[in-house]
Amino acid sequence: MLTATLRREPPAELESHLAGLRDVDDHALQVLEAVDTLREVAGTLHQTYAAVVAERTNEVVRVLTLFTAAFMPITFVAGVYGMNFVGMPELGWRWGYLAAWAVMATIAAVTLLWFRRRRWL
Repeated sequence: MLTATLRREPPAELESHLAGLRDVDDHALQVLEAVDTLREVAGTLHQTYAAVVAERTNEVVRVLTLFTAAFMPITFVAGVYGMNFVGMPELGWRWGYLAAWAVMATIAAVTLLWFRRRRWL
């Protein structure tokens, strides 16, 4: 409104205040530019924060995925040996229980070693 008033021919009663009105208009424009600059800075800070949070979330998801991939085969072996039936010859072996543990530990070690070689862990 102030800018529109200054662009037109001012009324006679405003002639004496014209310099002051121009000064107020300049200050208002400076404040608007400062607000725009601060809005851009706030937007940039928000985007940076969102990127940091996303990076942290990605790291957590990566670790959880690696652990899941390492323990899923072990869970399968434990599920198979946890079934109640007699047709498995290794259930009657003296060292069958330890052999199942050895198989599960070997699977976990091989999986973790593979992750380490690929530099995922």
